Amino acid sequence: MKKNIILLSIFLITALSLIAIFLYMYFEVNLNKYENEWNIELPNKYDLKYKINNTAIDGYINYYVLDIKEDIDASLFINDNNSITKLDFQNSLNKALKSIPHKDGNIDIPRAYQIDNESDFEYLLLDKLTTLRFKYLFLIYYKSENRLILIDFVSQVPIN
Repeated sequence: MKKNIILLSIFLITALSLIAIFLYMYFEVNLNKYENEWNIELPNKYDLKYKINNTAIDGYINYYVLDIKEDIDASLFINDNNSITKLDFQNSLNKALKSIPHKDGNIDIPRAYQIDNESDFEYLLLDKLTTLRFKYLFLIYYKSENRLILIDFVSQVPIN
């Protein structure tokens, strides 16, 4: 009997630990993944304010809103390959956001976390082709709010 209680206790502690790890991973965003994949340096101190993940047969989109707790290196947004104009950036982003189906035709992002094209922001668009999939990383940084929006987008067709 005592042995069963000990085994049950060990099982419950292990199960609760695994659930806690899963919940932490689900509700956090691992910026290291993006740093390694795109060879960029992102801030280490931030609060995740909003997150939505939407998957379709031909791709997915991950949309994160982060309040940054440290300065972002301005050189992040200076990229020789990033000769895209702000208007072209906005058009590419709009195509990406509309290309993954959602219940009402668009990804449902609360107004407080939507991209504000009227405000001043820094931007970066990185792209690459991997195993017949087009991958894009959109970064939008509002310096006045110290807010970063990171959008990870994968599709079978290019957005440009």
